[in-house]
Amino acid sequence: MESLKKENGKIPDFIICGFQKCGTSSLSQNLNQHPKIQIARTDHKFAEVSSGKEFNFFSSEKIDVSTYYEGIEWYKSHFKKDGNIWGEVSPNYTTFTRDVLQNMKPHISDTKFIFSIRNPIYRSFSAYNHYIQLAEEGIKWGNWEPNKTFLFNLKNHPYSFISNYYEEISLYIEAFGKNNIHILIQEQLDSNNFQNQYNNIFNFLKIEHHPINNQKIHARNYSRSIYPKEKEYLYELLKDDVEKLFNLIGREIQAWSEFC
Repeated sequence: MESLKKENGKIPDFIICGFQKCGTSSLSQNLNQHPKIQIARTDHKFAEVSSGKEFNFFSSEKIDVSTYYEGIEWYKSHFKKDGNIWGEVSPNYTTFTRDVLQNMKPHISDTKFIFSIRNPIYRSFSAYNHYIQLAEEGIKWGNWEPNKTFLFNLKNHPYSFISNYYEEISLYIEAFGKNNIHILIQEQLDSNNFQNQYNNIFNFLKIEHHPINNQKIHARNYSRSIYPKEKEYLYELLKDDVEKLFNLIGREIQAWSEFC
């Protein structure tokens, strides 16, 4: 494990803290193309599944991958005081968010937070598709039943697949202020104007613009498309949270046609 370098360590300048299955791996890879941005990595055993990307330091100790027990100096040693903008990517920071914020508050003051979001209907189905593939490899992730249908799991284990964007982001706004929060819409990163979206991030981080070669990481194949009944159930489950999200950002997200 890494040696501690307290003289160089600091709290990260920004954290990409959500959401799972919203392109955070691609986002971190592409942001790292900027000469002033460094995405930290760790060789901690809990981060092996993410190739060292996800520290999960502030994650709730209710999940098995939390590294909070390693201590704040261990965490800070990964972010150097070298004039660069250092970031961390841990989508689990929107899981048991109140616990995460309780861990963060004693240590964080000026850090900025980036949330990557996508149509929550397809985000949920993407999570299910991913978990099914992991289960076939003998890896169980989350509290759900692989031998049951997606619809059964949505009804009986919703929190393994559902992300309430407004609910989670609002907790961060309450804790750290709206000016320190940037919401990125994943569908816009996949469009032809993706550079504008990265420029918005650079503005948020207060650094100069830089051209990005938009790469996609961890794109998975699907064995099937989402069924209409699954889509209808997810719409009813998510519509109130999405409406609140639209009010928060001041507009509808037209790419989320089911909600517009």
